[in-house]
Amino acid sequence: MASVERHEKSWNAGEDYDQELGTLHLANAAWGLFTLMNQYKTHPQLDDRHVSYLKPKKIGLDIDGVLADFTGYLMKVSGNEDHKAEHWNDPIVRREFEKIKKDPEFWANIPPLMSGKEVPFEVHCYITARSIDPSVTQAWLDKNHFPSATLYCVGIGESKIEIAKKAGMDIFVDDSYTNFVELNNAGVFTYLYSAPYNLKYDVGHRRINSLKELLK
Repeated sequence: MASVERHEKSWNAGEDYDQELGTLHLANAAWGLFTLMNQYKTHPQLDDRHVSYLKPKKIGLDIDGVLADFTGYLMKVSGNEDHKAEHWNDPIVRREFEKIKKDPEFWANIPPLMSGKEVPFEVHCYITARSIDPSVTQAWLDKNHFPSATLYCVGIGESKIEIAKKAGMDIFVDDSYTNFVELNNAGVFTYLYSAPYNLKYDVGHRRINSLKELLK
């Protein structure tokens, strides 16, 4: 590749022929590229590039609002399906949450926002702030076929910063704007996962609408 780049640089500088070989720089560059194409297939053990698939990103995921339709299900079971919750601290959400926060049946039956088999990468860990025993959340992950990974649980309203740093992730995904700001300010690179209640925030390139975007 270095040879190809040298010939390309000479061509761009206005020199048509290689002074030592007497051949066109373009021909030399083309020969080098075709040779690389051949080597790519016949001698893959010589490929010393730093390719991304040999060092996959360590991605951590929030659960409610990213994988689980917590708000939608809460509004449904409480008879408030027509209510559009603007945020987690919405008065109706908070009122209904107090009724079910310790109910394992509610947490066990929240519909997933996607099939676990659709997650396009190995998950490094899950970090969630739930009021239920972690075993209930783990059972939910298993039932919906989400990738096996360490599950961390913090209390309702507690910060995820300490655990996020301890987990050693490259990227975290959360639907909470408050968590998004807090984690990024603490040095944990976090994407905001789009949900109806966070669309009003302009976060530039740090917003994703699908987990598949993390592979780009």
